[in-house]
Order: sequence, then C-alpha cells, then structure tokens
Amino acid sequence: AKIKAGKLPAGRFFERRALKAFPEITT
Repeated sequence: AKIKAGKLPAGRFFERRALKAFPEITT
C-alpha cells in the first residue's frame, strides 16, 4: 500500500514511523 504522507499535517513525522514499519511507503 502506497501512502502519501505529504498530504497529512504530520506527514514527515508519520513518514519516519511508516518507513520503519513499511519501507514500501513512498512520498
């Protein structure tokens, strides 16, 4: 599943946690 964290208010914060759990996620 690809999630664009950039659209979220805490995109970067979510991105760091997401990358650890789901390396497949890209922004």
